[in-house]
Amino acid sequence: MKIKKLNDKQIYNAINNKEFDDSIIRSKVNVAVIMSQSWCPQWRYTEMWLDELDELDELDELDEIPDLDIYVIIYDTKKYYEEFMASKENIFGNYEIPYIRYYKNGKIIKESNYTSKESFLRNFNLL
Repeated sequence: MKIKKLNDKQIYNAINNKEFDDSIIRSKVNVAVIMSQSWCPQWRYTEMWLDELDELDELDELDEIPDLDIYVIIYDTKKYYEEFMASKENIFGNYEIPYIRYYKNGKIIKESNYTSKESFLRNFNLL
């Protein structure tokens, strides 16, 4: 499992192509893209359980290390903040944060907003 930050080029590609690049959504069997803003209290909770998952993975304490990549963008700190937010709201149809898109084998399988660690993993049938 890897937690990665999306870079500016990947974000501009998503804005222009109305979807995240295949190099992102097909990087593993299971992929999550988490979009939020730094001030959001629910993002802080999400960040805490992401850190827990990362620590468990590093210690090999997960029963099975999931074939999972997690990409994160905290977009209120970026120069393209308004452009990305408009894209997220108008193309993906989601006005809340954090917003999570779940992919399996490159196909979108679910979307959610704030969720617990357990629900997040269940969305991939990993629990």
